[in-house]
Amino acid sequence: MSNTAEVTDRFARAITVDPHFDSAVVSYIEAMVSWRRGLGNFNKVVSCGARQRIMKSVLRLHFGNATENPDDGATFERLLSLANPREGGDSCGPRVLRTVISLAQRTGHLQVSKGWFDRRLKILRPTEKWIAQEADRHEAALQSLQLLALDRSRFQEPPRGAALVARLSTASQFDQSCGLSLGAPDGALRVICALDGGLATAFAVADAFLRDKRIPSHKEIGASFRLSASQARKILRLAADHGLVAFDRLGKISDAAGLAAEARRLVAQELSVYARCMAQARQPSADMLLPVALQTTSSAEHAN
Repeated sequence: MSNTAEVTDRFARAITVDPHFDSAVVSYIEAMVSWRRGLGNFNKVVSCGARQRIMKSVLRLHFGNATENPDDGATFERLLSLANPREGGDSCGPRVLRTVISLAQRTGHLQVSKGWFDRRLKILRPTEKWIAQEADRHEAALQSLQLLALDRSRFQEPPRGAALVARLSTASQFDQSCGLSLGAPDGALRVICALDGGLATAFAVADAFLRDKRIPSHKEIGASFRLSASQARKILRLAADHGLVAFDRLGKISDAAGLAAEARRLVAQELSVYARCMAQARQPSADMLLPVALQTTSSAEHAN
C-alpha cells in the first residue's frame, strides 16, 4: 500500500469511530441521491465507473494545466490515456469515449474549441453549468464532513465554486496511481457500480434503508436516474447475488443491511479523502487529525 493510501485508510478508520459518523453517512448519501436526481440526462454521462473516470479526467486536465498553455487541456488522445486504469477496472475504448463526449456536449456539460497554437487540436472544456454542478456535489459532501469536525479549527475555510472543483480535481489524493478516487468503491459494491446506474441505485436503496423509509421499486429508481426499469432490476438482482439485499415473496426488497454497510464503508473512504484534501497545509503531521487512540496505535506500529 502506498504512503498516501495508508494515511487515507487511517483517516477512514478514524472517521468510522467518530460518534457522529452515522449522521454524516445519512447526510452524505441523502445529498448524493438528491444531487443525482437533479442531474437529469447527465446521469447517462456519468452512469458507470468508466464514464465517471472520463469526466474526472476532463476536469483534471482542464484545471491541472500548470503551464497555462491553452493547448495543454483535454484532448481525445489524452483522455483515452487517462481514462484507462493501470491495473484492473473497466477499460474504456475509443467508442465509449466518443459516446461520452457526444452525450456531454448534448447535455451542455462540455464545449469544444480549437487549439490556440495548433489549430488541429480539439480541446474539451467543462462548461459553467457542469462546474456549478460539481461544486454543489463537493460542497454537500463537505457539509457532511463538518458533522465530524468537533474541532473545526483544524480545517481551512474551504474554497467554493470553481475554485473548489479545481482543488479537488487536481489534488494528489485523487491520483489514480494510488488507487484513490471519489466514487471508486471496492469489493462487491465495485461490481455493482460497474453497471450503468449502479452507484446511484445502490445509494438510493441505502438512503431509504438508513432513514427507515420505503425502499423505492426498480421502476421508481429507473425514473429517478434515467435508467430503464430492466436495468435497475438487473442492478438489484446483482446486489442480491452478492448478499447485499434480500427480496420478499412479492419481489420487493425486504432487507438492505449488507448494501447499507458497503455504502457506509464507501462514505468513510470518501470523507477521508475530502479530509485529507481540506486539512490545513500548515499542520505539522497528518496524525494530528486523528483521534488520540489511533495516534497511539500508529506510533506503536512505527515503533515495531
